[in-house]
Amino acid sequence: MMCAHRLVAVAVTLTLVLAGGCANVEHATFVTRVLPNGVTIVVSENRGSDMVSVHLWVRDGALYESADEAGTAALLRSVMVSSARNPVLEEKAQAFAGIGGVVMASPSHDFVYYVTTCHARYFEGAAELLHMGTTDTVFSDEDVESAKQGLLASLGRYSTNPREQTYLACMKNMMGDHPYARLPYGSTDVITALTSDDLRERHCNAYVGRNMIISVAGSIDAMRAADVIESLFGDLPEGEPARPSAEAVVWHEESSIDVLLGQGVPPYIVVGFPAPSASDEDVAAMDLLLMLLGRGRVSRLERGLILDEKLAVSVSAGWGTKRQSNPIVAWVDVGDHDVDRAREATIDAFLSLADDPIDEDDVTRARIALLTEVAESRSVMAERASYQGYWAVVSGIGFVDDYTARINELTREDLERVAKKYFRRNSYSVAIALP
Repeated sequence: MMCAHRLVAVAVTLTLVLAGGCANVEHATFVTRVLPNGVTIVVSENRGSDMVSVHLWVRDGALYESADEAGTAALLRSVMVSSARNPVLEEKAQAFAGIGGVVMASPSHDFVYYVTTCHARYFEGAAELLHMGTTDTVFSDEDVESAKQGLLASLGRYSTNPREQTYLACMKNMMGDHPYARLPYGSTDVITALTSDDLRERHCNAYVGRNMIISVAGSIDAMRAADVIESLFGDLPEGEPARPSAEAVVWHEESSIDVLLGQGVPPYIVVGFPAPSASDEDVAAMDLLLMLLGRGRVSRLERGLILDEKLAVSVSAGWGTKRQSNPIVAWVDVGDHDVDRAREATIDAFLSLADDPIDEDDVTRARIALLTEVAESRSVMAERASYQGYWAVVSGIGFVDDYTARINELTREDLERVAKKYFRRNSYSVAIALP
C-alpha cells in the first residue's frame, strides 16, 4: 500500500503530464517517488532509442568529509566497484558486460555516483547489479589495499599536474580550507591510513535511504521502472541525511594573485570570481552569464583575448554548480604572449559584464545556446538520467521542472544585476603558472 506522500508525488506527476498533453492517467511518462526510507526515485520514459540508463547518486564526497577524512568517500567508491570484492557480483558484472552493458562510477565533491547503461530489455538486471554493487559491504583487506593503490596513483597524477595545481591555488585563495578547495580524491596521508573497518562504517552511515537518489531514463515503462527500483531499494535503512562538513563560503572583498614558479609548462592563468550555489535564485542567470563569458566565438573571453588582442592560445570558462557556492573560473593558455596583459584582459572580460550594458542580441544568442545544451542533456538516455539526478542531489527534486522557464524569463537587466553582484573589482583571485 502506497503511503500518503508517495501518492501525492505520483498524482502531481500525472497532473503535469496531462497538462503537457503527453499521456493519460493510465500512463505516466515521468514519475517521481519518495519512499518511506527516504530513497528518491526519478524516472523519465523516453522512446527515442532502445536504451536505458540507471544512475544512483549518493550524498557522499569531499563536501561531507573533514580534512581528516579526505578521500574516504573516493576510496569507498573504488572498493565498491572492485571486481574481487564479491564473486557473485563479479559474475553478474561479467554477464552484464557480455550483453553490451556499461558500468561506471565516479566521486565528486557533492556526491558519488554509479551508472549502468544497457539495452532496455535488460533493465531489471542493470538495476539489480546497481543494487548489489552498492549495498554489499563485504570488504577484505586485500580489496582495500588494491583500491588504495589505484586511488593513490590517480591522486599522484593530479597532485603533480601543474595546471591542476594552478586551479587549486586559485580555489584555495578564494575558499580557504573549504572542501571545494581540495581534490575530491582526498589526501595521500588519509587514504594510506584508512582501513576496511573505516570503510564499512562510512558505508553504513552514507549509503542509506535519505542520502540516495536513483534516476532512470530510457525506453521503459516509467511506473514499472519505479516499482522495480522500489522493490530493490525500499528495504534500505533510512539513516541520517549527510551534512556538509563546512558552512558555505562567505565571499570576501579581497582580491589575490598567486604565482607558481618552475611549473615546467607554458604560462597558464586561472581566474576565479564568486558565484552562487545550485539552489540560489541567481543560478540560472549565472549559467547564462557563463555562456556570454566563455562559450563560442563571440564570447567575451574569446573576443577579448584571442580575436581582438591575440593574447592567448586558448581560453575557456566553467562553473561546476554545486550544493554550496563556489567560483566561476576562466582558464587561459597564454603561450608566448604577454602574461600580465592576458591576466588583465581576462579580468576585464568578467568586469565588462558588470560595468557595461549587455547587448540584447548577445542575450538571445546565449539563451539559445544554453537551452540547446539543456535539450541535448535531456535527449540522450545516459545524459538525461544524469541531468535529472544531478540537479536533484545538489539542488532538489523540483529544480529541473522550472529551470528552462527561468532561463526564458531572464532579462538583460537580470543578468546585469547578477553580474554586478558577483563580478566585482575586489573579489577575484588569480593563479599563474610560470615555467
